[in-house]
Amino acid sequence: MIHLDNDDVLRLLSMADTMDALRIGFDQLASRDAAHVPRLELWSPAERNDAYHCLGAMSGTTKHFGISALRIKSDVISWPEGRRQEKFAVEPGTYCGFVLLFSTDTGAPLALINDGVLQRTRVGASAGIGIDHLANPGPATVGILGAGDMARVHLEAIALIRPIERVSVYSPTRDNREAYAKEMSGRLRLDVTAVDTAEDATRGHSIISSSTNSMVPTMRPEWIDDGATVVCVT
Repeated sequence: MIHLDNDDVLRLLSMADTMDALRIGFDQLASRDAAHVPRLELWSPAERNDAYHCLGAMSGTTKHFGISALRIKSDVISWPEGRRQEKFAVEPGTYCGFVLLFSTDTGAPLALINDGVLQRTRVGASAGIGIDHLANPGPATVGILGAGDMARVHLEAIALIRPIERVSVYSPTRDNREAYAKEMSGRLRLDVTAVDTAEDATRGHSIISSSTNSMVPTMRPEWIDDGATVVCVT
């Protein structure tokens, strides 16, 4: 049995590989050669009066890979002023989640994988596959709401399935959106611009990704152009 930490996963797993694997899994769900148990959550009071502990688990298997996977995560969750959802394990800024892999041929445990990189890459890849099926073909203009890790993987996935003419990003914190624009422009060789309002990152864009921890709406319906495709994390 091997252990892969987040640095290992970051080095070994590409967005393209993740999307390829997920397409196999989704196809096998349709053909009944894959199965999964949706997320189960156990909630309990936390030491803090304004938070709860959530123990989550989910599992799945595909015939193609001959592996069953079990993901477990532990979060202390709060909702400051009811406007956003914040999570942590041990202390703010650190998290606890891992995936166990088992052989469906022998039942042997194969791997223990930290899920910090894996889970966000999987979310971005799933969104990319959905956009590939649903968005209009041809060059896209992309609006990103949020400037964290989820916003990064969403744009990375979109860049694999559509040629992108321009990207606008909005986050309430100016420094965060400007840092995102600079980083993603360089990493993906795209024209990424930080804008001053959520409306500016929504109007006139054919693909819109709301990749935030907000518990309130991040956009208004009248900002969305006819024919645009919208994906949302929360």
